[in-house]
Order: sequence, then C-alpha cells, then structure tokens
Amino acid sequence: MAVAATVLLAACTDNRPRITGITPKFGSEGDIITISGEHFGEAGNWAYITIAGDRPTASSYTLWRDDMIKLQIPRHEMAGLVYVFTDGKQSNGVLFSDRDAIPQKPAAAGGKTGPMPVIDAINPKTVSPGDLLTITGSGFGASRETSKILFTWDLTGRPERLDLPASPFEGGYERWGEREIRVYVPDGTGTGLLTVSATGQNDETEESARPALPGSQIPIEVSRAKGKKTLGEGREYIVAFSTDVMVQEAAAPNALYLAIPRPTASASQQITRVLSKTPKPFTEDYRGTTLYKLTDMRPGETMRVSVNYLVSVYTVETAVTQTALTQDTRLPVYKAYLGKTPLVPADHNEITEKAAAIVGRERNPYLKARLIYRSLLKDLAITDVGTDTGDDGGTHETAALDKSNAASESPPESASGSALHALRTQTADSYSASLLFSALCRAAGIPAVPCAGVLVNTDRSTVKHYWAAFWLDGVGWIPVDVAFGLGAAPDTWTLRPDYASWYFGNIDNQRIAFSFGETALPPIDPKGRTVSRDRAYALQNIWEEAVGGIESYSSFWSDITINGIYYH
Repeated sequence: MAVAATVLLAACTDNRPRITGITPKFGSEGDIITISGEHFGEAGNWAYITIAGDRPTASSYTLWRDDMIKLQIPRHEMAGLVYVFTDGKQSNGVLFSDRDAIPQKPAAAGGKTGPMPVIDAINPKTVSPGDLLTITGSGFGASRETSKILFTWDLTGRPERLDLPASPFEGGYERWGEREIRVYVPDGTGTGLLTVSATGQNDETEESARPALPGSQIPIEVSRAKGKKTLGEGREYIVAFSTDVMVQEAAAPNALYLAIPRPTASASQQITRVLSKTPKPFTEDYRGTTLYKLTDMRPGETMRVSVNYLVSVYTVETAVTQTALTQDTRLPVYKAYLGKTPLVPADHNEITEKAAAIVGRERNPYLKARLIYRSLLKDLAITDVGTDTGDDGGTHETAALDKSNAASESPPESASGSALHALRTQTADSYSASLLFSALCRAAGIPAVPCAGVLVNTDRSTVKHYWAAFWLDGVGWIPVDVAFGLGAAPDTWTLRPDYASWYFGNIDNQRIAFSFGETALPPIDPKGRTVSRDRAYALQNIWEEAVGGIESYSSFWSDITINGIYYH
C-alpha cells in the first residue's frame, strides 16, 4: 500500500507542461498564435517553444503565462509539431500548419456567424493568370479559416461554369482582412463571376454546388491578349493505392508518420471526390500530402493505409501570342520557381552555360523555352520509357532507422539519372529529361517545375512518368513532355503523329499528376527519423518518419491502381 500511495502522489504532482489547444491551427508569417494549456511556467532561458524543431527568438513572444502563450510567427512556412519546454520538461506535441499549405476543413452548414461577405469592388477589373487582384467589401472575416476565393474555371465543353479556387502555385493569398483581400489570379481562370465563399474547402468535392450568397459575387474579365490555354476533353479516374506497414522492433511510446501523396489540384486536374480513406488521416492536406499517424505500434503489428480518389483530368492546348511577351519578376512564381533545388541545379555553371548557348540573344520567354525544348529533342536519347508504379517499395524493405536522418538527404547533382548526368551523357529517361528542361529554363530566367505522376494505359495499368511546365506571364503554366516529344511512350500507348511539336505547350488527359514541382516537407518531430523514396511517382523528400521507440519496420507501397475510367 505504501508503494501504491507513492506512485499516486507522483502522478498527482506531475507538472509537465501540457498543450490543450492552438488557435488558429494554421497561419503564416506575422500571424499571432495562442497556445493554451497548463504548467507553462514563466518565460526565460529554461522556458521556450519549438515548431518543427526550430526555436523562435525571444522577441517573437507577446505573452507568456502558466496557462497561455502568445507569439508572432517569425517567418513564412514555419510549421510542424509544437512543443513547450519548461525547466527541461517537454510537453505533448500539437500540429501547427502553414496557412497556404493546409486548407481547413469545411464549417458545418450555417456554422459561420457574423456578417456575410459582400463585394464592393475589384481592382483591376480585367486580369490575367498571375495578376494580383484586390477585392474590397465587408464581412470577409479577420482570417480565411472558413472562407476562400473562387474564380470561374475556364473549361471548354461544359454546360455549367465551375469554381476554381486560388492556388499556391501562382502565389495564393497575399492578404486576407475583414474589408480587403489580395489574391493572385490562378492559372485556368476564365471570364465570369468571382465569389467570396463563406464556407471552407469541401473535402468531398472540389466542385461547389452551394448557391452563392447575395452580394458575394462580382463579374471579372480575363484578358487573352498574350495567349490562351484551352481545357478540353476530360476523363475521370477512380484512383486507389495503399501502404502496408509491419513493425519488427519497437517499444512504446512511438509513432510512425506516413505522408501519402495526393493528386495535385490544378486547372487541368481536380480531385472531384474523396471516395474513401482508411484510417482517418492525422492531417487531410499537408503540403500536398495526406498525413497519417500510426501510434504505439507493437512488434509484429501490421497496419494498412488505403486511399481512393475520383480525379478529373483534362487535355490542355495552348495558343501563345509570340510578340511582346514580357516578364514581371516581382510575381511570386519568380521567387518560388527560378532558384536551384535539390533536383533542379539551375545555378550550376554547366547548366547556365548550356542555357545561354541555346537561347542566345532571344528575350521572349516563350521562344526561349521552345529553343530549349527543341535542343533537348535534338541532343537527347531516351533510355527508358518508364516502369510500373510498384518500384517505389514493391518489395518489403526493412529499415534499421538512422538517427542522423541520412535517408532524407538529396542525391548528388551529378548522380546517374540527374539533370547534370543527362546533360553530360546526352542520355535520359522521362525523369532526368524533365529535371534538365526545368533547370535550363530557370537558368534562362523562366520559372519552371518538374511534374511527376503516372500514365494510364488502355488496360488501366499505370506507369511512372515525368514531365514539366514553365510559366508565361498573362498565360499561365505551359505543359511540356520532353520524353513524349522524343516518341518515348509505353508500348501500349498510341502517340499522335505530331507528337514532337504537340507535346510542347499541350498535354493529354491520360496521366495523373502527384507533384507539381518538388514537395519539401519539414520533419514532423525534431527527433524523427525519416525515409525518402527516389524517383517515385511524387517528387517528395519525406515519405515516412518514425518517432520514439520504433527501431525497424517494413513498408510496402502498392501500385497506383485505376479502378474505373469515365469519359466526359
């Protein structure tokens, strides 16, 4: 009895810090967040918080009490698990998310209180993709947790006009206030109505069927002076995939995070319905992935994560006015998609020299990109037309996890299959060809991204494939498939007769994209041990992260399976 009393007393006097909530649950640079809980103690050298392992400076805190902490987010994209440390004791972890990366779940019907949104004016009234649009009015809300801007989707051949949300690929939201919103016009916007939606993103469907509120819409006109992208014939795919995990060595407490790639949302591809997700995700949309958390797994325990989407994909055809194309380098796409990345060595001297030799004195960005494309068709030999999607873990792999996080390091720039290797050897597959095209475009001053996903064959089998897109001010993202331009398609694929010219500026609807550019995920936990997957169907640096007592486990990532195809 004496021992039991001692244990009970120790439990009752435990003063570890404990987080009970974070408000808001997502934000961006400059926002104030409030952390509620208990046993936070007093601010000082021995009391601080971390977000994804980073420790904000002392000047970031605006309030520190035993039950509440307020701080200003010091920089953009500071997101991850939040911990409070007091006198050497660590609290439980709670996820805080980057506002532009993780949309909030929708509010229940009638859940929004206060005044409804009313638009008074927009400026400018005529826009192009990528332009910064200012919306003035009232009732927008102090933050956009339960609201968003919907543009008219410029889709050919549909009897109704559909909604297109603002996209982070073009800059997303610059500001959201009660009376003013500043948002960048997304690629794929057409002339029609702009709507301030009073409900959040609907996870079940991307096509909004709710009636617009009076005053929440205003006409907007889109200029086609610089060129036009036409979104044409569509197909819907039932996309299914799963991940199986079996633990070999583990001790509680532990957690295993799985970052499952989501099909990308863009003008030419939308998740029209989430058919099923098992189990319930930890976070629905984590920087383009669905994040799952498997907790306190035991040796020998197995778990399956499965996802089914209904995805709509449309053909894209582009007609560009080749004269008087200019570039506004102040746009967010230039900051985001001109620099070097682990996969796109845009500043390497061999890349910059090659780009300069190709484009010469040409200043028109569209013509420069076309010169780069034609040069690659002339110089490259394609060595592989692709493999099935099961190569990203098609056999069970037992990983004794390294605490140094070495698994998440990027491969050398000159490694086999890299952009530099393709440039030096003049041989490539679709993966390295997409990286090389993107690097040369960036070196020539053109924003560009590699894209990853799968091709869907006539028998519904899938093949990993990679292509690219480059940005034109006033037109949007222009698709390019170097491998298909070289005629390197699977045996079951029927290429167009004009494939060499058509796959510059145009793309088919027989593919599903899982990455638009590289997805850079921060570690969820500062002590987490991460696993990456090279040359997978998504360009993603972290796929798995083990925390706590997990020492080794097996993971099996299934093929991307197409369970149905529907023609629009």
